[in-house]
Amino acid sequence: MRTWRLHDVWHPVFAAAAGAVLSGAGLWGYKVLVICVACCLGWLAGMYAGDFFGRGKDAMTKPHRPMPAGLLSAPMAVACTAVLSIAGSLIIVVLNWHDLLIVGVTVAAYAVYNSLLKAYGVLGDLMAAVSTSGNVFLVGTAVGASWPPLALLPAYLALFAQAIVYNVFFALTDIDGDRSVGWKTLPVRRGVDTTIMVLTGLLMVQLGCAAIVPLWIGHTTALPAYLTLVAVSALLSAGAVRTLVLASRPLRRVVALRAVEYCLLDRVVLPAAFVILVDGVMPVGAVLLVALVSTWWASRTLLYRHEIGRHRPSGDGPPSGAVPRVVG
Repeated sequence: MRTWRLHDVWHPVFAAAAGAVLSGAGLWGYKVLVICVACCLGWLAGMYAGDFFGRGKDAMTKPHRPMPAGLLSAPMAVACTAVLSIAGSLIIVVLNWHDLLIVGVTVAAYAVYNSLLKAYGVLGDLMAAVSTSGNVFLVGTAVGASWPPLALLPAYLALFAQAIVYNVFFALTDIDGDRSVGWKTLPVRRGVDTTIMVLTGLLMVQLGCAAIVPLWIGHTTALPAYLTLVAVSALLSAGAVRTLVLASRPLRRVVALRAVEYCLLDRVVLPAAFVILVDGVMPVGAVLLVALVSTWWASRTLLYRHEIGRHRPSGDGPPSGAVPRVVG
């Protein structure tokens, strides 16, 4: 459950569904359901691959994680990556073989990110965005169109910016750990306050792109509900930034993780808003409610077990990314 990151598993579902419905596919057709399943399989494959590539650093800074703790072996992680990737690709090729080109770019970008660029700050964050949210959205568009329509560029950029934001927020949760292994992430190189300024700018890009989507694509079926969700997205983003701004320095890992909790909810709300814009509030709203409740629970439980190896503390805890002492 920790390897799968259940606190983030709804994001690829709504991102793929958003791409599908914005490109003209009917939400409740079997193809949309199938593409969501395929994207989830690929997403989970990426979780196993990410843990495999990052097992060396995790052994030094996060020994409680499944691979360093001996709960998941390297051969099993590779096998899960391969099986899930192949299963997702087989589904995709049946629906639209053009999608395999997007999948190929995604896999290549993810491999480069995990094996090389993860340690290099902004460049790594950009590569991570290429290999996650934005391309999941593009894979979804292939259900309703032969190739991703150019008209969906603002929606793509909103999710692309959101993916960068998420990666940078997570970098704030492990500053000392990244520094100890020589990773030059944005918080390591420029500090917390500069990182917050960059995050604020990226969030403005994210929300600006989301705001113009209805006018850009001409969909106004559920405009009031859409704008409400965009406003909720803005409030969640503001909550995350506020948590960081008001935190004492040096920033503590637990406080940074509390900011990530807001991000996880936002990663459900924003792509779901695109779906609701086209297909209306019900029954998508009911699915969104279930997704938010389960994400909220997982972000307050499984997230902390995966990141710090224990339940969500009531206090602030040690400074962000403080490397635990490993005995024996």
